[in-house]
Amino acid sequence: MGGDQQVKDEVYKVKVYTANEKDSAWKKEDELARSINNLTQHNANSCFSPDGKRFYFTRCETFNNCRIMQAEVNGTKLTNIKALSVNATSGTTTQPMATVIDGKEVLFFASDRNGGYGKMDIWYSERKSNGKFSKVKNAGKLVNSIDNEITPFFNPKDGYLYFSSEWHYGLGGFDIFKAKGALGRFSKPENLQPPINTQWNDFYYTLDTNAYRGYLASNRKGSMYYKSPTCCNDIYQVDFPKPVDVEEIEILTLEDLNKYLPVTLYFHNDCPNPRTRDTTTKLNYLTTYHDYMKLVPDYQKEYSKGLTEEKAVEAVLDIDDFFTNRVEKGVKDLDLFTKLLLLELEKGTNIEMKVRGFASPLAKTDYNVKLTGRRISSLMNYLNEFDNEIFKPYIASGQLSFIKIPFGEYTADKFTSDNVNDQKNSVYSRAAARERKIEIVSVNLADKSEDYAEINFAKEIIDFGKVKPSDTLQFSFEYENTGNIDLSIDSVEKSCNCINVSYKDAVVKPNSKAKMEGFITVSTLKGLQHQTILLYTNGIPD
Repeated sequence: MGGDQQVKDEVYKVKVYTANEKDSAWKKEDELARSINNLTQHNANSCFSPDGKRFYFTRCETFNNCRIMQAEVNGTKLTNIKALSVNATSGTTTQPMATVIDGKEVLFFASDRNGGYGKMDIWYSERKSNGKFSKVKNAGKLVNSIDNEITPFFNPKDGYLYFSSEWHYGLGGFDIFKAKGALGRFSKPENLQPPINTQWNDFYYTLDTNAYRGYLASNRKGSMYYKSPTCCNDIYQVDFPKPVDVEEIEILTLEDLNKYLPVTLYFHNDCPNPRTRDTTTKLNYLTTYHDYMKLVPDYQKEYSKGLTEEKAVEAVLDIDDFFTNRVEKGVKDLDLFTKLLLLELEKGTNIEMKVRGFASPLAKTDYNVKLTGRRISSLMNYLNEFDNEIFKPYIASGQLSFIKIPFGEYTADKFTSDNVNDQKNSVYSRAAARERKIEIVSVNLADKSEDYAEINFAKEIIDFGKVKPSDTLQFSFEYENTGNIDLSIDSVEKSCNCINVSYKDAVVKPNSKAKMEGFITVSTLKGLQHQTILLYTNGIPD
């Protein structure tokens, strides 16, 4: 049920109507009886009690002088209409929403009564077994602000209080928010984001009983209007995708999981431990992750700044998608990976884990190499502290070892901004955020108690800095066979024809060293470059 404004010579009264859905289309029925829609007052904002026995609605002399009314439901009739005791002696009390919390009926509403935090606040009262309502209470200072909070809706299925606010950070006008918690102890509100919210007014959010459909009112562009494109509110329907049952991919061992690597973990700019040149950190990756997730509103605000409405919505959705499908997914992948890693170690398997670190190109190269080292260090801290330090003995004994490759920004996308004065694109863009990561690339399951060859490089990265097109870049990599059988180099793969590479020893004896040399022709290359050489051997790592 909703309200309707009938315009005629600028004089109108708000009335309550019903609508039925049939064949996926809504059909408006007649307005309610005159007992509800009397001709002298505005009547709107209606709901039924959870047991269906009472009908609550708002009746207003003027739009700033409203009271919540109750009617008894007798079959198809609404009778015995009376004002509720929750109404204030002055000001307005409106927008009732009845629900059940902890087995008790609770009535939420909006009011500008004394004792609030400013203008309209969200309030509530419990209905007692004798039919009377308890003392009215404020929903709290995290929900309410010095500006208007209106149109409450509590969903007992997910435990969230939904409401609209002009104060909490949003896209403009009234935005819809949700706050988790219990009566009087609600958490900091979260913005529901586009496409639910727009730069216009969005309110009266409700969810259907199946939780896959919601409704809201909005004066966004596209609404029907009398005077101007954003003069009037329409009712909008929101459909959410239903979960689809899919066959789970069974991962029983770390070897199975290896097929789905890398596990990718993301970081905020210059984190952890900003503005230092340390290569290690004391922070656990999960600490940096939780701090990063708190910055989502900042990313959305900064990345959408200065854009048109349509582009701003796209920018906000892009950031939301990145944090949901990349940042949060990385933590879930890490949790699964960690548990399977422990299973393999408990079998006695010697494991070598390769981890690569990356950065966006905002700082200088040598700084970023140290920064990516700190990021890899945060992952190692996570493993050291996991489940009461269960991994510590495996790391101390060398049964679990690491190959750490701090790339810095060598692999950063050439289109990622490195302009310190353009933080929108160099810090808060999806492109920049995508570069700030570490990857668990591979794990080696070879048992070193048996015969094996193992290749270890003295260094794996060379930074040539700025070069001229006429330059020819010489390089040399020294490596050692730290295994107990001969190391054979089967082939070499280059990322570019600009690379010329040679090696003297195709077979390297145990505890012996060898060298790979070559040069890069620069004339065909432009912009920031990252080139790689892959060696295929019989040794570990693969």
